Amino acid sequence: MIRMTYEQFVKNEPNKDSVTGIKIENGEFYFLMWMENAEHYSIQKAMSSDGYKMNTSPISESGDMYSAVQSVAEYNSMYILYEKDDSGNLVNKEDAVYVNSHDYFGYAMYAKPEKLTVLEVSKTELQAIFNSLKDGLYIMIVNK
Repeated sequence: MIRMTYEQFVKNEPNKDSVTGIKIENGEFYFLMWMENAEHYSIQKAMSSDGYKMNTSPISESGDMYSAVQSVAEYNSMYILYEKDDSGNLVNKEDAVYVNSHDYFGYAMYAKPEKLTVLEVSKTELQAIFNSLKDGLYIMIVNK
């Protein structure tokens, strides 16, 4: 497991397909957003600012964050963020104030992204630390 600063997260630009933003509140896990290495966008965000309650069985059983997100009832109800046109230009010009899509991701999660906990873990490590995670906001980079 690697704990990194927000600045390292932005600078290192981890694989988008491994990045998920979650909130843990009273021991419950909520999906906030995740990154995707898609042609025309980089981020999908829950429409509810509270996030979508997750079924954590896939995480506790195998460290599978992807399946846990796919199992939320509202999986098909998300905002698309950090969009690009066919030429690779940002659709919303105001998105250009961010260093990159990773920086946008942090600010979309929390007004003070430098206070976010960023953890890079394997599925096995995520499964092992699952019960130890405390209430808070996390950027989880789960390597396959």
